Amino acid sequence: MNKKFKEAKIAYPCTWHYKVIGSNFQKVEDAIDGVLSKKKYIAKKTNKSNKGSYVSVHVSLIVENEDTRNSIFMAFKQHEDIKMVL
Repeated sequence: MNKKFKEAKIAYPCTWHYKVIGSNFQKVEDAIDGVLSKKKYIAKKTNKSNKGSYVSVHVSLIVENEDTRNSIFMAFKQHEDIKMVL
């Protein structure tokens, strides 16, 4: 089955949301602050796994363009205190 998908059109600047997952709220929040130190953002603790192994923080900020959006994603993804970024 051959399906064609169209790439979503995003109008910049826009508010973008990331879900950042790690093992400790303080370390995740420090990592977020380190990556976004020069930007205004909102971070909100959202979930903690049943066993307490994982925590998630919802981050919202205005991104100016696709390159900025992707570079923030990669910086989160490569940070040692962040396990996953959605």
